[in-house]
Amino acid sequence: MSNLVENKVLIGIVEHMSDSLELLQHVLDMDDELLPAFELFGMNTTATRRNNNGTSTTASKRTITANKSKKFSTRQVVTELKRDVEFMTIFEEYVKYESLIYEFARVELHERQVQ
Repeated sequence: MSNLVENKVLIGIVEHMSDSLELLQHVLDMDDELLPAFELFGMNTTATRRNNNGTSTTASKRTITANKSKKFSTRQVVTELKRDVEFMTIFEEYVKYESLIYEFARVELHERQVQ
């Protein structure tokens, strides 16, 4: 996990897509030339943004709505999978290192980068 810190990796988290897009937009598009594209893909723009020249611009606030057309939510699928204790034991062993890295990246890096 130290390589994530040492290499100054920019962390994007799907569950926090708007924040992740805002981080990417800040790094890649400081002049807001591509702001509409970032908004199109789900970035909620903040009320006031700082440009490279230090001036402030006001951007629109966009609300993202979840897609309600899917038959099962992720929570429902996970709940159903957890009913099979044998499967979950194997599954949790299989993803334990991914989970550690994800939690570190989410809490220690992504949330700090967003702030």
